[in-house]
Amino acid sequence: MRDNHLLVYNPVAPTQEFLQQLEALHSDGVSHILLGATPYEHKVFVPSFSRHFPAAKVWAVPDQWSFPVDLPSPLLGIDTKGSGGGDLVDTAGGSAAYAGAPDLTSEFEVKLLHPRRRLGLGYAANEAALLHKDTKTLALTDALVNVPSAPTRVYDEANLLAIGDNAERSSSLGSLILRAAGAVNWQGTGSKDIGQLWTSDAPGRQGSEAEQLQRGWERNVVLSLFFGPSPATIVDPKP
Repeated sequence: MRDNHLLVYNPVAPTQEFLQQLEALHSDGVSHILLGATPYEHKVFVPSFSRHFPAAKVWAVPDQWSFPVDLPSPLLGIDTKGSGGGDLVDTAGGSAAYAGAPDLTSEFEVKLLHPRRRLGLGYAANEAALLHKDTKTLALTDALVNVPSAPTRVYDEANLLAIGDNAERSSSLGSLILRAAGAVNWQGTGSKDIGQLWTSDAPGRQGSEAEQLQRGWERNVVLSLFFGPSPATIVDPKP
C-alpha cells in the first residue's frame, strides 16, 4: 500500500516459510486481511493468520456459513468487528466500517457478487472483487477460472473415460451420473434428456475413445464448476 503496509486477500496458512516471504517485502506490517469468499477452503486460514497480525483489520464478505452447524463467524475465529474491520461490501455505497478505514477505500474498490438465493445446505455464493486503483490490478477468488479446452497430462485418462461413458448399463461413473439424473428427473427434464440419449444409436452415442475422453473432461468440468447444470448439458457438455 502507499503507506508501506500490506493488504492480504484470502490468506494462506501462516507457515514459517510464508511469514518469511512476507518479511522479505520489508513492509511496515499487515493493515488489512480480506476474506473474499464464503467456502471453507478460503476462510480456514483467516483465524490463524489474523492472530499473527493482531493489529490488522479483518474484512469478510457477508453471509459466511459453516457445515454441519452454521456458527457465527466470531466462533470460527473470524472477528471482523472486533478487529476494527467489517463486511466486505461495495465500497461505492460506503459503510460505517469503511469510514474507519480510509487507507483501504482510497486505494481499493470492492464490488460484491451477492446472489439473492442461497444454495444447498445454506451455502451463499458471495464473492468480493478487489481492484487496486493505482495499478489496475483485479483480485478474484473463484469468479474467474481458466479451463483448458482439453485435459492436461495431470488428469487420469481412465477416470475421464469413465466419466465420459454414455453406456446405459455400466458401472462406470458416467453411467451412474446419467442414471441418477434420469432417476430423479433432474430439473424436470432429466428423464427425457437421458432417455433420448439411450434410445439413440448405441455406437454413435459413445463415439470414439478420443471423443469419450473429451466428453469426460467436459462433463467433469461442468459438474465441478457449475451449481446444478442442466441435464442436456450433462449429456452433451460441449462448450
